Amino acid sequence: MFRVTAFQRVVIRIQPGREPQDELKLKFEAIKQMDEEEMKSVTSILDALILKHQARRVLGLI
Repeated sequence: MFRVTAFQRVVIRIQPGREPQDELKLKFEAIKQMDEEEMKSVTSILDALILKHQARRVLGLI
């Protein structure tokens, strides 16, 4: 399970005008607090999404 504090959840939701990069930075800060196994899971998910995106670009689907 992802360990994000209640404060982090509130901060993410109450700042709608934030830039997308800022939102990602907050999420990566939360990920840094995870244990090694959880970080491996997050890395696997990100790798899969990146590969999916690259495949769609190569196939001209985006």
